[in-house]
Amino acid sequence: MKKEAHPNGFVINTLHTFFNGARLRLHRWLPNRDEHNNDPHDHRTWFISIPLWGLFIENRYQEVTGDTPIYRCRDN
Repeated sequence: MKKEAHPNGFVINTLHTFFNGARLRLHRWLPNRDEHNNDPHDHRTWFISIPLWGLFIENRYQEVTGDTPIYRCRDN
């Protein structure tokens, strides 16, 4: 099993890599992580996420054009 720390304050455990490159990964958010490490970001590919324990909150953002990148939470 491969472990790596993510910049947003959680640990990624890669449990299995399949023949086609798909991976089964477990993300663990530790209780003492910094709350400010929750920056808006995007993913290169689609994925399926299944919370096993705790609370899952998804915020969706829309970039607002201008001189500096600004993100605004949007309703879906």
